[in-house]
Amino acid sequence: MQPDDLREIVAGNPRMRRKRRSLAARLALWVVLAVAITATAVVLSIRSVGNDSSRAVICIVAGALCWLAAATAGTYLWRSSPGRLARRAWQWAPEFQGRARDQVEPAGVRCVMANGTEHFHPWGVLAGARETSGAFHLLDANGGIRVVLPKRGLERPDQLPALREYLNRVVNKQPPAAPASTAVGEPQI
Repeated sequence: MQPDDLREIVAGNPRMRRKRRSLAARLALWVVLAVAITATAVVLSIRSVGNDSSRAVICIVAGALCWLAAATAGTYLWRSSPGRLARRAWQWAPEFQGRARDQVEPAGVRCVMANGTEHFHPWGVLAGARETSGAFHLLDANGGIRVVLPKRGLERPDQLPALREYLNRVVNKQPPAAPASTAVGEPQI
């Protein structure tokens, strides 16, 4: 396992994507509001030179509070970035550091972490498969990534089409294709 694998898992989590979109919208809202109030404060302070400037002071304080809220939203958005979360998980979770083994079995996928922790994901809980340039993502019913199978983990590159076909068949619940050596009409076991 590598940090990029963890980043793909975090980035593929639908809950995290929704949270980041919400944070980005809040950040945009606070920035627009802060710019508008700051511009109003500047206009009021220019007009109120020598006059009562209490409105300008109120706008300056409100603008400062909006900028503070925007900075807070920006910090939360930065803290929830997939790359940062993956780096932190990599640093703090020893089970991610070292060699892991993913084993595709007839009943599901068995993942053995570097520290020996084992997770089994039966085909019944996997609702879809998505292929990227470097991995296969096995998805749950919510669209979140349940398992990442890096392509670099294959012993030989010629195994890639067979794995792709097998994952599409078992995840989509299609019956297995008959072997080429089976004659027509013979019972299959």
